[in-house]
Amino acid sequence: PAPARDTPGPVTFEDLIVAVGKGRNRDAFIRLFEYFAPRVKSFLMKSGMTPDQAEELAQETMLAVWQKAEGFDPRK
Repeated sequence: PAPARDTPGPVTFEDLIVAVGKGRNRDAFIRLFEYFAPRVKSFLMKSGMTPDQAEELAQETMLAVWQKAEGFDPRK
């Protein structure tokens, strides 16, 4: 499940991605970004990237999530 927040709305990562894909829900995307971007950056740094490189690629990855969320099929 996604991290708890005070605001109502989707509570699973699946729900958040669907909310981004169907309605370009910025709050849902912010929740995904806050959870996943630091983890992606950390993974990339452990793989040998510099912090700046890892930050850039993590942001590009999250941008791809925003752009492609509409194609997400929760049944797969």
